[in-house]
Amino acid sequence: MSNSTDLGNIIPKSQASGPRPSKKKNNGGGVGTVSLEMSYPFMVNLRISKEINETCSMIDLLNTQLTKTRLQQSERIEQTLLCQCLDVCKRYETKDSNKHTLKTQTFSLALFTNELVNKNVDPNEPLSYFDWDKVASLEIVRCQPDASIPKKQENYDDLNKRQQHRRRTLIKQQSKKSLSFLTQYQLVPKAIISTSSCGQEVQINFENKGDKSSGSTCDSLRSLVGVMDRFCVSEAAYHEITQLYPNLPRTHSVINTRREMTATLAISRVPGEVNGAMVSFRQELDKRLKEKILENPNLKEVMVQLSSDGTHVSRISNYVIFAFRLVDATYTDNHSADNVITLAILNCREDYFKLKTSLQPLCEEINSVIEAGRVHIDDKEIAVNIVFCADMKMILTMMGLGGVSCNHSCPWCLVHRDDRHNMTHPLDYFNSDNMMRNWQRVTEHAVKREYGVHHTPFLKIEMEDFILDELHLLLRITDVLEKNLINDAMTRDKERAAVKENPKHMGELVKAIKSCGVPFSYWEEKETKKLKWTSLNGLEKRKLLSKLPQALKGKLQSNTEEKVLSLWKLLDDIYSTITASEPMRAEEVFKLSQTWVETFLSLGPHLSGYTEKNVTPYVHCMVYHVPFMLRKFGTLRKFSCQAFEKHNDVVKKIHQRKSNKWDPTVEALQICKRMEESSKSKRDKRQYTKRRPKYWNEEIREVRSAKRAKLDEINSQAVQPADP
Repeated sequence: MSNSTDLGNIIPKSQASGPRPSKKKNNGGGVGTVSLEMSYPFMVNLRISKEINETCSMIDLLNTQLTKTRLQQSERIEQTLLCQCLDVCKRYETKDSNKHTLKTQTFSLALFTNELVNKNVDPNEPLSYFDWDKVASLEIVRCQPDASIPKKQENYDDLNKRQQHRRRTLIKQQSKKSLSFLTQYQLVPKAIISTSSCGQEVQINFENKGDKSSGSTCDSLRSLVGVMDRFCVSEAAYHEITQLYPNLPRTHSVINTRREMTATLAISRVPGEVNGAMVSFRQELDKRLKEKILENPNLKEVMVQLSSDGTHVSRISNYVIFAFRLVDATYTDNHSADNVITLAILNCREDYFKLKTSLQPLCEEINSVIEAGRVHIDDKEIAVNIVFCADMKMILTMMGLGGVSCNHSCPWCLVHRDDRHNMTHPLDYFNSDNMMRNWQRVTEHAVKREYGVHHTPFLKIEMEDFILDELHLLLRITDVLEKNLINDAMTRDKERAAVKENPKHMGELVKAIKSCGVPFSYWEEKETKKLKWTSLNGLEKRKLLSKLPQALKGKLQSNTEEKVLSLWKLLDDIYSTITASEPMRAEEVFKLSQTWVETFLSLGPHLSGYTEKNVTPYVHCMVYHVPFMLRKFGTLRKFSCQAFEKHNDVVKKIHQRKSNKWDPTVEALQICKRMEESSKSKRDKRQYTKRRPKYWNEEIREVRSAKRAKLDEINSQAVQPADP
């Protein structure tokens, strides 16, 4: 509360629907009190104006309506206006309220004279009409002083050159933040020209175009900040490096550059109880499209890929990251995390209600772009096609469906879980009008809570524009095959142990997997006694698909070995097809996938894990929905979430090494935005030519295997106790 010391923590009483009290004296503190009378319709418009002009305070908006005086900035007045205006709006929303009676009621805002700009003027003007033209012409250019700077009267002319330079830098940083409203009018500030007390002209330039060395130094410092953020280099570590190499930029210059980059970021907190931060989707999209237009002036259409995923950043914290990237029209295998634009970071699990509340402002912006279908950039109209690509769990959450264990768990059709294994249906069966889901049908099912739909979808994206991530498709299907191999080996070892023979099958399986160049081991949990094994990533899974069938020859059951190995080979062909630059026709992919499922089910009578219930939603989508995705979008490789997975690893590293854990989501989003800005000046890596293919294909694996074998031998040796 402002002026709390002078006022002795006394708050004047407010009156509603009563006469305006006259000016009177406070005998205790000698401070007069007045009141400002406002009608209920005026307060409703004041509240609406606040929602439109979020950067303005309630006091700023109220000052535009006053003619005799102005109100000073006060936390007490600001909170009173917010609460009272909200209460009046709620009265208007009540069904039983009498609108005619509310129009005649008023509210008197009690004020101290110390809270008025002109203390000798009584604001005797009842406010009943809200003039919107005055608000439209309001431009706030107010530099808030830094609380960390001692408040003292300083004369610019009395400062030395070094202090004057620091004051100009401080004014420049505060002015950039205060003048950020100019972006709404597509205006960019160039300079501030002031005159000191002795008549000297002081000019503060926002762009150092005249000084080339200064501009290059600024770019170098921004690149240096990006490198420190990317590799999680602390200020203390960099300071020690500058002491060893004095030619490097000083630590204070790096810190000031980082603060300058952070001060211009328009980051806001998400609504609700979840700790999170977000940025505007429209602003980020406009910024990227402007860069694209500079590269390609004839740009007329772009495709935006939205994605969201949850990740464990610590033992007790889970992040949900919402981001997007621009998809190239041509096939490119560039899946760098630098191309991902972060929109929101939430500290919560993948829960529908938490995400719905927290992402509501972001989803409203996205839905407005979807409905318009185009955006205007510098008098140029660009068509925007928005798609959503993620794993099955996140797609189900965004669509308001239940989990994968529900009876109707397919996001694209109404198939029942008991019919997922049925391969007798033609390709178009589940994509017909009767079986295919669409946005309107999903919203209708949400009302009745049928066909697995529990809630309304987040985004107004048609179901055909939801794309299944090819990386998660590979991981989840190979998980089933991998689990079946391990269970079969353990079962055979138990049978050998029952007849007192040495178990060997699990050891042979581990040895075969390691021979493919993939690290693998298994263990038993102490508490649950369940068997666990190494979780492999996408690259390691692809190695298994291509090399494991050859390594497992002669090591499986003779009556089922051929079919088991054919599943791995056939899945390798399917995955290579859907991720190729020029994929096969949809019908051919459907036949390959259909053959894979039939081979899978034929092993059911002989081995466990190959039954009808093991045909997961991922398998059903691979057979009946992936071909249609290929028919509409071509290869699925260009929509791969590999870049988003890498971005999740970056955010996880930021949380563990760079964050102070006080406000982790805001800090992580700030670092991501600084890295996005500095990625433009990232150096091009040197292209390395492998001149010895034999070494990279064979010899390097042998050398590494020999090193691991030597380390295992050393670790297996018993350590002799030291002599006393």
